[in-house]
Amino acid sequence: HSYDHEQLDALPVPQQLTAVNGGLDALARLGFDVHGFGAPRNSITDETRDLLMARGMEYDGSAAYDPMTGLIDVRYAADSTGRNTRIVVVPFIIPNDYDARIVEQMTASEMAAAWIERLDKVVAGSEPVFVLDIHQWSASRPDNLAALRTFIRYAKECSSCQVETLRNA
Repeated sequence: HSYDHEQLDALPVPQQLTAVNGGLDALARLGFDVHGFGAPRNSITDETRDLLMARGMEYDGSAAYDPMTGLIDVRYAADSTGRNTRIVVVPFIIPNDYDARIVEQMTASEMAAAWIERLDKVVAGSEPVFVLDIHQWSASRPDNLAALRTFIRYAKECSSCQVETLRNA
C-alpha cells in the first residue's frame, strides 16, 4: 500500500516511486518476504506497475470491481516501457472492509452479508478468483474479525471454492 498510504496517482512520478520503494523496503527491513502490492484506493499508474515488475513482484492487487455490476477476470499487464516483463493483475472485490465500514457505513454483519452475496455471484459466473481485501487495522476490531470469520466459514463450506492466500492462488 506504499509507505504512508499515499494516493499514488495524485503524486508526481518520482514521488510515486519513492512511496512504493519506501513501503517495500520498510517491509524487507522488517524481514517480510513481499510478493505483491495493492495501491491505495486503486491508484496504480503505469510507472508504479512497471516498478513492481522491476522489483520482481508476482501480482498487483490494485484493481477493484463489484461483482453485482459486472465481472473482471485476472489478467496480465505488460511493462509499459516495452521490456519483456509482465505482472498478474488480480482484482479484489468491493466493498472491501474500508469501503464497507467507512464509506458505506455498513455494520459488520452487513459487510459479511455483502461479501457472501458477492461470492455467490462470482461462483455463479464461474469466475476463477475472489479476492477479499482486508486491512490489518480493520481485522483487529472484534466485530470486523467476526464478520471475516463468518465469511471464511461460508467460503470453506462452498463446494466450488478453495480458500487460499493470494500468493498460493
